[in-house]
Amino acid sequence: FDRLKKDHDILLKSLEETRSKNNELANVLNELVVSEQELQDIIDHVQGRLVLNEQVARNKFAQGNKYKAELRQLNEQIATTIARRQSLEGINNRMESQSVSDSRTRTKSETTAAT
Repeated sequence: FDRLKKDHDILLKSLEETRSKNNELANVLNELVVSEQELQDIIDHVQGRLVLNEQVARNKFAQGNKYKAELRQLNEQIATTIARRQSLEGINNRMESQSVSDSRTRTKSETTAAT
């Protein structure tokens, strides 16, 4: 009977140690689950930021292309305006030359008529 009692006590002690170890393992497992969830939350947050940054980058790229197109159009307008101005200056110079020539012709005619 003493031997059974002793074996029983040993088994109870072993059972307590096993329960204690199981509780420790359960706590570690819970911490791991919490850590895994925290990591998943961080991953989700980072992925969300990446998607947002990608959208921002695409918008800025599209905006840059829009500005390039507007700049091209403005450069074309400037070139057209410069060409028109040069054309008008040419016409103006020809008209002034013609006017001076007509004035000289009239002056010669008037001088000739006066003599």
